[in-house]
Amino acid sequence: IISDRQPMDQNLNLYYDWKRWTRTRDVDGRFPLFTAAARCLKWSHMKQIFSSNMPVVNEIDVLTGLPLFMLAATGPTSDIESVYNLLKECPSAINIINNRHDKSSTRRTRKRGGRVEVVQSRNAKMPKVMY
Repeated sequence: IISDRQPMDQNLNLYYDWKRWTRTRDVDGRFPLFTAAARCLKWSHMKQIFSSNMPVVNEIDVLTGLPLFMLAATGPTSDIESVYNLLKECPSAINIINNRHDKSSTRRTRKRGGRVEVVQSRNAKMPKVMY
């Protein structure tokens, strides 16, 4: 999981101070757990990093803007056990994504003829707007 862009002395700290290393951001601003999730590590390996820095599960990835469980779910080799356990540890991460979208995300835009029609989704309680 060691990043290729971390200085060698920082990589050596991994063996001497595991907890401190799991709380240290790399040059891109990512925690090691986010790097592990992006590389689709199996849960058996990711669990070791996670148990040393559990609060990071509430963070958002600085490179992708995704919560940890979603980052672990990306890619063709993603580990479903990692995704499940990360989401189980922080179910509120689903709300993080929902809260990031404003109310305009409930709108759909349709073009009909020469006019643009903005229609609310069925769950929203705002009226239909015509331009």
